Amino acid sequence: MAYSAHETRTTRLPVTIIGADTEQRFTVDQTKPLPVGEAFRPIGSLRLRQGVEYTLTVTNQDTKGFVIVDAFQLLPVAAPAK
Repeated sequence: MAYSAHETRTTRLPVTIIGADTEQRFTVDQTKPLPVGEAFRPIGSLRLRQGVEYTLTVTNQDTKGFVIVDAFQLLPVAAPAK
């Protein structure tokens, strides 16, 4: 997730991903800076299934402070070796 960290940002940004029978929730502290030299901060991982439509929702409901979201990036993760 890309955002500009600042002390006035929320510490509990709710992010939800829903698809088929899956719902995954993440909470992001936007006062924490992005990793040095990186444009995105990892917020979690989720197994997405081919052919399923997913919805990613970000809300400022029940947050204190500003909510800033510049972009989300979804990346494939290699399966663990057997």
